Amino acid sequence: MQRKAEEDRISQLKADNCQRARLAQKTLDSGVRLSQINIRGEREVMDDAARAAETKRIRSIVESDCN
Repeated sequence: MQRKAEEDRISQLKADNCQRARLAQKTLDSGVRLSQINIRGEREVMDDAARAAETKRIRSIVESDCN
């Protein structure tokens, strides 16, 4: 019974991660300018390299959690 509860919890976490990753992917694919807050609390606009790295990271999450 405890194993089933743990499997259900992991399944729910994957579903939540999948939903967030798909939303992030849509945002990245939309082409709008995105910004992040750096360590000093300042806003930085994502350049093409940062956007490509984030797209790659999000796609790997989608592939692993959205099956």
